[in-house]
Amino acid sequence: MRGSAPEGCPSWRAWGRRSLASFTPEFKAEIVELCRRGDRSVGQVAKDFDLTETAVRERVNRPRSTRASVRV
Repeated sequence: MRGSAPEGCPSWRAWGRRSLASFTPEFKAEIVELCRRGDRSVGQVAKDFDLTETAVRERVNRPRSTRASVRV
């Protein structure tokens, strides 16, 4: 199945990229700010921090009121 970890693999993180779930709210806010500045694309920020582009994009597009209270 596409997107799922291979059998016996503890998580998809073994494939190299990380989600934002394990980071502090401060770090997540910094990632959002870097994307909103406009000098780097979401994809470039994700690559620079070894994060999944989808997780970063979802965090950036999330309404401000829910960013701090809900984990990605």
